Amino acid sequence: MSTITMCANSANIVGEMFIGGIVGQISKGGSVNSCYNTGRIKATSKNGYGDACVGGIVGLLTTSNNISITISNCYNTGSIVTSYPLAGGILGCQASQSGNGLLYIKNCYSIGTVSGAQRIGSLVGYLHYASCSNSYVLTKPAVGSKATVTWDTQSRAVSATELKGMAPTLGSQFKTAPSNINQGFPILTWQ
Repeated sequence: MSTITMCANSANIVGEMFIGGIVGQISKGGSVNSCYNTGRIKATSKNGYGDACVGGIVGLLTTSNNISITISNCYNTGSIVTSYPLAGGILGCQASQSGNGLLYIKNCYSIGTVSGAQRIGSLVGYLHYASCSNSYVLTKPAVGSKATVTWDTQSRAVSATELKGMAPTLGSQFKTAPSNINQGFPILTWQ
C-alpha cells in the first residue's frame, strides 16, 4: 500500500508511458494527498493496448480485489501532452484487474491543458469504478471516458475567476493564493 503526501513537482517530465507529475503508477491500494504539479508532462510511447496513461498527478492507477485508492487535496496546473489515448489533468487512467476496487477523487482541481488521441479529460482520462467529489476543471469534458462513476453535483467545470475564489470550497488543505503566486489559483496550506 502506497501513501504519498505533501509532494510537489515543477519540472518538465518526458517519458514513455505511465507518466505522472507525482507518481507514474500505483497499485495495491493507498492514497495520494496534498500534492501538486506545475510541470509539463509528456508521454512519447504507449503500452501493449495502445494507451499512454499520463496524468498531472498520477499516470496509471490500478484497483483490484475491493482495495480502494484515494487521490485528495491535489491540483495540477501543468500541461499534459501525448499522441496516444488516456490522459488527464489529475489522473491518466484507472484500470481494474479484478473485483471492484474503488477510486476516490476528492477536493482536487486541474487547470492545465490536456491533449491526446482519445479518452482525454481535464480531470481524468478514463475511470473504471470511481467516486468523484468536490473537484473542478476549467474546460469540459472533466472525464474522457468512464464505466461506473458517481459524480457529485459540486464537481464541474467553472470559470477561472470562480476557481480562484474556491479555496474555502476545496477544504482545509487549501488556501487562497495572491495573484502573483500560482496565477491566483488556490494553493495547499503547506506551500
